[in-house]
Amino acid sequence: MIIVPVDCIVLGRKLAEGLIPHWADVAANPDDEDFTAGKRFTDTHKVVFTRTLNQSEWNNTVLAKGDPVDEITQLK
Repeated sequence: MIIVPVDCIVLGRKLAEGLIPHWADVAANPDDEDFTAGKRFTDTHKVVFTRTLNQSEWNNTVLAKGDPVDEITQLK
């Protein structure tokens, strides 16, 4: 397995609603074969693009509600 350093994950709301809880469940179970990957995902800062959410319900996650180009430029 190749490990690539990642310091931020950018997601859309619909993807985030399934992906973030899934990996949080994996990270909460040390017996899961993907535990290490789950910990890396949940511990990594995430930005979720949304027009509908008003606050993040996930750890290490902030919401981006502005223009995607402007938001990504600010991340750089």
